[in-house]
Amino acid sequence: MKLISTFSVLVFGLVLTQSQPVKRETLWKEVIDAEKKGLPKTAAAKLQTIYDSAIQDGKFAEGIKALAKRITHEGTVQGNKPEEKITRLQDELEKVPDQAKPLLETILAHWYWQYFKGNRYRFMQRTATNEPLGKDFTTWDLPRIYREIDLHFSNALADGRLKTIATSEFEDLLTKPTLPENYRPTLYDFIAHEALGFYTSGEFAAAKPEDAFEINTEDPILSPIENFLIWKPETTDKQSPMRKAVQLFQDILSFHRDDANSAARVDADIARLLFAKNSAVGEGKTSRFIETIRKVAENEPSQLSAWARFHWANALYEKGEWAEARRIAIIGRDQFKNSRGGKRCHNLVAQIEAKNIYVTTESVWSNSNAELSVRYRNITEAHFRLVKANWLFQRAKRFRIGGNQENRRK
Repeated sequence: MKLISTFSVLVFGLVLTQSQPVKRETLWKEVIDAEKKGLPKTAAAKLQTIYDSAIQDGKFAEGIKALAKRITHEGTVQGNKPEEKITRLQDELEKVPDQAKPLLETILAHWYWQYFKGNRYRFMQRTATNEPLGKDFTTWDLPRIYREIDLHFSNALADGRLKTIATSEFEDLLTKPTLPENYRPTLYDFIAHEALGFYTSGEFAAAKPEDAFEINTEDPILSPIENFLIWKPETTDKQSPMRKAVQLFQDILSFHRDDANSAARVDADIARLLFAKNSAVGEGKTSRFIETIRKVAENEPSQLSAWARFHWANALYEKGEWAEARRIAIIGRDQFKNSRGGKRCHNLVAQIEAKNIYVTTESVWSNSNAELSVRYRNITEAHFRLVKANWLFQRAKRFRIGGNQENRRK
């Protein structure tokens, strides 16, 4: 499930509910028609009408969708610059109803993030400064653009009502989910995982302060969920994206700790362990990861056990323990073959079982005792045949082919 939020934003197929007024249904069709004809001003005008009507009817998802699309079309008229679209969306933030602000904050965070990605090299070249920076975000340094993205995600998540709003109520603003709905049951879950994508991306590693927060191998983040939830990391780096990721994982897991349906909790727990495995500093982190992910896989009865088994098996594969990795992956594949984890287990088994052979030797044999080195996997026999060749003839042939190619280029 993804927010429709890139700079080519919100031009995917529109999901319209049966309860929409006929007028807005007609207007959406007219918007599509205007887009096909390359008439951004016409589309923007109709989208403004949709926005006003949707907000008045309390259809906030539809309204925000229309607003973001309208700004995109207006930005196209003004030169199709991302800066123009972000500025326009920022100006709308104070105008929208409170119920719609978390979604608009999330879209704005994404747009700033996408702007950073498109101009990463510029931000990397700028020297960080303690001097106040103006409102022109195109001149900001790396720490400043990070703080802005963080601000909008934090503002979005600060609304406690999000945990009581079902994600399904905002389906007009979301693309078709790639994960089951019970993995992101509330609007809070959706926005929290969007924010985690930012905080765990590693995009802003170059902006780390001297006292940067680090995750160590022995920290409880690689422990079972009970130990992780009572962990209170001590750090002076309060703005650390890694620290914020830890806090978000703890909040998500605490929120779903007593759920009758374990899906949202287990999916987040697996994501937490993967984040820790990739981020922890020190030896032994893979062993700790394997120990904890194994418990998740063995205790979870749903298809998420296959997802955990894939990551368990993959960690063993990376350690060179291919036979054990294959055994674990086969279980995940066979138990839930059509699930996300089952399919990944299937691919891992195929990768492990693939036949491979590599033959190497010295480029020059100085004596008759030269050796051939043969490395193989899943092969029981290898046959060799020595063929006598004239080295001078082969050398001349190679140069002759090269010369012909050079002549053809001329």
